[in-house]
Amino acid sequence: MSTWKKPASILALGALIAVPFAARSAAPAHHQAASVQAAHVVYVAPLRLDTMQVSAAFRLTSVRREVAREERAEARAQARRQHEAVLLAARQRVLAVQAARVHVAAAVAVRARAVAPAVSGGTYGLTGLESLWRKAGGALGAQSKAACIAMHESRGRQFATGAAGERGYWQINPVNGDLSTYNAYGNARSAVLMSRDGTDWSAWTTARDC
Repeated sequence: MSTWKKPASILALGALIAVPFAARSAAPAHHQAASVQAAHVVYVAPLRLDTMQVSAAFRLTSVRREVAREERAEARAQARRQHEAVLLAARQRVLAVQAARVHVAAAVAVRARAVAPAVSGGTYGLTGLESLWRKAGGALGAQSKAACIAMHESRGRQFATGAAGERGYWQINPVNGDLSTYNAYGNARSAVLMSRDGTDWSAWTTARDC
C-alpha cells in the first residue's frame, strides 16, 4: 500500500504560512493592549493612593486644628477663672480689712465706755470742749484745735447730726462703727483716737479753719 500523498497546493501552503503570520501580526496588538492596560493600572493606582493620602492628611489637619481651637478656648477659660479668683481674693481681703477695722473700733468703744469718767453732756463752748478733750485723754497741746474743730462741726452741741448721719460734738461718721456716738465722753474719745491724739486731723474738713 502506497503512503505517498499528493503534495499540497500552492494555495494551501499560502494559507498555512498566512496563519502563523496572522498570529504573529495579531500578537503585538494584544500585547500592546495589555501594555496599555498595565500602564493604565500603574498610572491610576498611584493617583488613587495619593488621593487617599491627601484626604487622610486633610482630615488629620482638620482634627489638629479643632484640637488647637479647643486648647485655646480652654486656656482662655482657665485665664478667666484665674482672673475671677484673683478678684474674689482681693474683695475678700478688702472685706476682711473692713471687718477688722469695725471690730477694732467696737473694741475701742467698749473699752472707752468701760473706763469713761462721769462727764455731763449738753452744749459746750470752747472752754467746755477743751475740758472734754482732756478728760477723754487728749493731749494738752491739741486742746485748742480740737475745741475749734468741734465748734465748727457741731457748734458745741452734743446731739448734733450731720447730713450723712455724723454724730456728736466732733461729728463722727457712722462708717466708723461704734466710734460714732452721741455720748459726750465717747465722742471726745473717738476724736482723740481718730486724730491720733491731735496729730492728724485729715478726717475733718473744718480743720483748715482752725
